[in-house]
Amino acid sequence: MDVYEARTYVAYLKAKIDENAAIRGYQSRLAEAAGVHGSYLSRVLSEAVPLTPDQAANIAEFWKLDAEETEYFVGLVNLARAGSAALKEMLKRRLATLRREHQDLTHRLKSSQSVDRNTNAVYYSAWY
Repeated sequence: MDVYEARTYVAYLKAKIDENAAIRGYQSRLAEAAGVHGSYLSRVLSEAVPLTPDQAANIAEFWKLDAEETEYFVGLVNLARAGSAALKEMLKRRLATLRREHQDLTHRLKSSQSVDRNTNAVYYSAWY
């Protein structure tokens, strides 16, 4: 599952744990990376307690997410923790923007170097 497909951080956590089910002790390693006890991570997965943004950032680092993916994942955590409707709406807008930017190919693909005119002229001077 791509992080941008997730609508809650718990759903993404569960998906990543399922993806790595063949790795023995993966959930324990994930808890260690987050800096929490394994039982606390189990409570997070059952939605009894929330992750903190610090723990989410540590997990994102463990997964080797890039900067935008990390921002999205931590944003999901902040959204779940938000108390006011204004903050929730602001976070939802930011997450939607990150999703749109991810879907936009011009944002994801870096432009290559341009070729100078002389090289271009030589290249296109013959059909062979």
